Parts: sequence; C-alpha cells; structure tokens
Amino acid sequence: MRRERVRALLDDVAAGTLNAGDALDALALEPIESLGFATIDHHRSLRQGYPEVIFAPGKTADQAVTIAEHIAARGDGFLVTRADAPKREALAARFADAEINELARTVYLAPLTPAQPVHRCPSASMPSRIGGLLRHSTAAGRASSPGSSPS
Repeated sequence: MRRERVRALLDDVAAGTLNAGDALDALALEPIESLGFATIDHHRSLRQGYPEVIFAPGKTADQAVTIAEHIAARGDGFLVTRADAPKREALAARFADAEINELARTVYLAPLTPAQPVHRCPSASMPSRIGGLLRHSTAAGRASSPGSSPS
C-alpha cells in the first residue's frame, strides 16, 4: 500500500465519501502475502517510500504475471525489471495499460492513485549558492577529502 492510497482513504473518510469501517478494511489487508514461490511486501512503500519491485530472472512468465496481479489488485501498480521477451509479452497480454520498455526490459503499470512528489527541487539559484559555499570552505581550509588533513 502506497502513502498516496492511505492519504486518499483518510481524505475520503474526512470528506464523508467513505465510512471509517470500509477504510479500516482496506488498511487491514495483510502487509505480507506469500504465494509459495514469492513473498510480496505490500507495505514496503509505507516504510521505504517505494513499492515492491518484481525482479523477473528466476521466475516463469506465469509467476511474474501472478505476482503482478496480486500487487495490482491492491491498486499499487508495479515495476518488473530484467524481464525477457516472453515475460514482457505475458505481462502486456494481461495488463493492457502496462508500459513496456524493450530496451530496458521493464514493464510498468501505474498505480491507481498517482504518486505525489516527496521532495521539491531546489531553486535555480541553489547550485550557485552551494558552489560559492564550497569555494569559500575550500579556500578557508575547512573542506577536505576523507582521510586527508587540511594543509
């Protein structure tokens, strides 16, 4: 479950479009799901900021599709990496909206709730201010590489 989905559930409860019991049911789904051949950590994105990624080598096309189905069923979307042609074809056949990148050998399905930016880019003037600080620190002898002493 992604942070955006939790936020959307809370917003829906606050707006009165979803009752608290239904929101609680959505949150109460098991965070770890075992498929026998793979274990899916559905709450990884809550802890780490990025959801589970499906690493395709060592999995059959059917296994990759099954894992993707279980992740997508919760609205989280998925990214499959290092997917060979048969796996990409099987995933594309199952998920019409998936983005296939032949060169990168990836398959991506966007989550139901779009991700919100976590960090903002610094202003355009930031690099020049940082550069000025670095030049000042180096000139003053306060900045040195690890393991070396200032001269």
